[in-house]
Amino acid sequence: MPMVAVKQPYVLFVVNDDTPQHPRAEQDNLGTMICFHSRYNLGDEHSFHEPDDFLMDLLEKKLGDYEEAEEKFEELTEEIDISLYRNRYGAYRKAIHDNILDYLSSSFVIEPIYLYDHSGITINTTGFSCPWDSGQVGWIYVSYDNIQKEYGVVTPETIEKARQVLISEVREYDYYLTDQCYGFKLYESNEESKLLGLYG
Repeated sequence: MPMVAVKQPYVLFVVNDDTPQHPRAEQDNLGTMICFHSRYNLGDEHSFHEPDDFLMDLLEKKLGDYEEAEEKFEELTEEIDISLYRNRYGAYRKAIHDNILDYLSSSFVIEPIYLYDHSGITINTTGFSCPWDSGQVGWIYVSYDNIQKEYGVVTPETIEKARQVLISEVREYDYYLTDQCYGFKLYESNEESKLLGLYG
């Protein structure tokens, strides 16, 4: 049911937008959102089969050579002591990924994306308190080269500004996934003005 506000001669209706733009497919974004899930098609389109493929791609972009990227991937993997992760393969893979991401942080701003799946799905960049129904589903990133193009310079300030944009892009996508999409219709006498595509 729409919310209504009246102040003569105006009547304002806040309504649900049932056909909002897809914020990843139909809008320009600073970040690239790469997600992996067996049941949901999330984020931007990509051809990576698994997270390792994505991280290898970023290594290749950073180093400019596939063989160098392969060697660096192996080197960063070998830095993680597998004996510390007996019977905890998931934690071992996460430690490897974190080590690679730390290496990549001098060329990219990268934020994790977490999914909570319980009677619907919601995402954020900080994680959820329930480990049974939630976990990391991917990343959103932007290269320093694209930060340079967007802001004209790469500094701690523009890096942080880009990070906040990435976080806001995830938040906007979450609004889309959770049907928090709205618009308004404003009536004056018999004339109507409207705007749709508002998130949150």
